[in-house]
Amino acid sequence: MGLDLFSALGFALVDTEGAAVFTVTAPWQQQRPTLFKGLGCLTSFMHQPLIDHFITPIIQPLRRIPLALREGVSAELQCLLSAGIIEPVDASPWVSNLVVATKKSGALRICVDLRRVNNAVIPDKYPLPTTEELTAQFYGSTVFSKLDLREGYLQVPLHADSRNLTAFVTHEGVFRYTRMPFGLSSAPSCFQKVMTTVLAGIPGVVIYLDDIVVHGPTADIHNERLNKVFDALAKHNLTLNAEKCLFAVPVIEFVGFKLSEQGISPLQSNVEAIQAIPEPTSPAQVASFLGMTGYYLKFLPRYSNTTAPLRQLLRKDEPWVWTQECTEAVHNLKAQLTSPPILSHFSTSCKTMVTCDASATAIGAVLSQEQNGVERPIAFASRALSPTEQRYSVGEREALACVWSCERWHLYLYGRPFTLRTDHHALVALLATSGTGHRPLRLHRWYDRLRQYNYKLQFTPGRLAGMTHAWHAGCAL
Repeated sequence: MGLDLFSALGFALVDTEGAAVFTVTAPWQQQRPTLFKGLGCLTSFMHQPLIDHFITPIIQPLRRIPLALREGVSAELQCLLSAGIIEPVDASPWVSNLVVATKKSGALRICVDLRRVNNAVIPDKYPLPTTEELTAQFYGSTVFSKLDLREGYLQVPLHADSRNLTAFVTHEGVFRYTRMPFGLSSAPSCFQKVMTTVLAGIPGVVIYLDDIVVHGPTADIHNERLNKVFDALAKHNLTLNAEKCLFAVPVIEFVGFKLSEQGISPLQSNVEAIQAIPEPTSPAQVASFLGMTGYYLKFLPRYSNTTAPLRQLLRKDEPWVWTQECTEAVHNLKAQLTSPPILSHFSTSCKTMVTCDASATAIGAVLSQEQNGVERPIAFASRALSPTEQRYSVGEREALACVWSCERWHLYLYGRPFTLRTDHHALVALLATSGTGHRPLRLHRWYDRLRQYNYKLQFTPGRLAGMTHAWHAGCAL
């Protein structure tokens, strides 16, 4: 269903299903043996979270560990003690409980329930990159490596003054962390900041927490960048987990997507998980289903109208009435994700187009680029109109689609020229950047919001205007 729509719009799509993903780890390990040995410890930084001292510390009572797990927990505690990751403590104003989880391998993992502690931790304002920012940097790359730091958080030392925050009680006594533990609310932002600083200035590097992607247009450039990353990690005494690293491969999996030279597509395992979801039977299950499918919104041009019956069930005081339309919405979303297209990587040098459209209940747009002489889709976006917006005139809804799509893709569009397409002829004069005539007040406000962009407005009654009919025919927006 999804591929038919893309073909109808005239986009050239490339399918990389079946492309081999292989691991070439041994040669790199031989060149840098110490980089893959043991657990590193950052030498240039210690984490010291800010604390709200008006929050009263809490000592939680021991949560008894089942006898069947105690031997494994004791062994794990001994490993952490031997590695210097935890240390015994006689007294602490904060004491939390242990949480025991089972790894895929069957081994035990011990964590600490730091929810009470996190109430006192002042959030670190260092921003985590969005998935859109993370996946917008790969145009032109053909070779990829994915690096995984070994127990990444535990390679960051914890300041001595902050260690009592991580104290936890077990059947063998009270311990505290000397390294930054998983579960501390300030840890993700701290780790992102650390890794961004460690690898600053190296081109072709994308970082999300303990996952590092190195990419390049050729093998030589990729290898040069990879060696610079290795040098930086070694300088700061950080180590990698060889079992989770991929080197010099054509396809990688990153933040829920499959990335290759051809573009980006949903991760097959996630698509299969969505396919396996049974029909929702409660508002909570509907919200969960929409959350999972919404992660791949950029691949689903029909999303807003398709999900309208499901979103209706989430309205406050709305009675639960599952209809045939709801069933069809679930099936349609699953069908579109069954054979998702490859969306091309965004290029900073290619001609860029934004094509907008509006229906009575939703607005939508497609971001596309002319790459190698062929127009290719970069992303789709859509949203439902509010009751007030549904009362707008046709021209106002079309104008709203233009404004919303530009602001939605501000990351890509700001500071570069692009063509803004609409199939509403009157808007060409009303929203043209060179226009000086009278505009209704609402349109004037929208025009002011568009003035920050360097766009050329274009009336498109031809091929791409066919997108309107394709969307409306299938409730597509």
